[in-house]
Amino acid sequence: KNAAADGYTLLLGSTSTLAANPGLYKQMTYDPADFTTVAVNGSVGNFMLVNKDAPYKTVREFVAFAKASREKLFSGYGNASSRVPSALFEVTTGVKFEEVAYRDAVASIQDLAAGRVDAVFPDQVVGESYVRSGFVRALAVTSAERSALFPEVEAIAETYPGYNIIAFSCFSVRKETPLEIKRRLNRLIMDALYEPAVLERVKQLGFQPPPRDWDIARCDAFVDRERDDWLRYIKLAKIEPQ
Repeated sequence: KNAAADGYTLLLGSTSTLAANPGLYKQMTYDPADFTTVAVNGSVGNFMLVNKDAPYKTVREFVAFAKASREKLFSGYGNASSRVPSALFEVTTGVKFEEVAYRDAVASIQDLAAGRVDAVFPDQVVGESYVRSGFVRALAVTSAERSALFPEVEAIAETYPGYNIIAFSCFSVRKETPLEIKRRLNRLIMDALYEPAVLERVKQLGFQPPPRDWDIARCDAFVDRERDDWLRYIKLAKIEPQ
């Protein structure tokens, strides 16, 4: 934010920094409007993870189990991007969680495997290795559609239409950066994203890249929409700004 507006300093923006934080914190040292997003790397849903030995195999079964249980169910989270999907799941399904905060998503997954919490909602990049190894089970994904990397895992939206939370990554610069420089950065990054080796790696990480022809206006508008969506999610989940 304080660097020269010459296009040589870029922000690797994320869901937290440019979309969720304004709804989670009363005071911030920056405004997302201080930046223009010149390129979006891609988006990815979160996992809904449960213990590998849990008796429920689907979202519907989990909700039925939770509502029938006399015991409290605990949901762990390591940051805003894993807390909000959990809170929205409560609002959407009527399930009640006791929230448990962790220093990061990995610690919450470890406690999930140990049986100390009942569900966690980390992003897929963090959770992938734990799912593939069988350390925990992916019950669902939070994106509107199934993940290309995990086509066997249902989307929550298949049971509860309209449930849709994704994370994204992007490149942003100070809004005062000259338009021609922004345009050049847009083309350089979006073209690089579609280099075969880069594109393959992006998809391996579970990210869905936007169309190659997305210009600055589309990239910036995408981030603005995500910020509006996350503000709505946070209000629906009744999470008070800290």
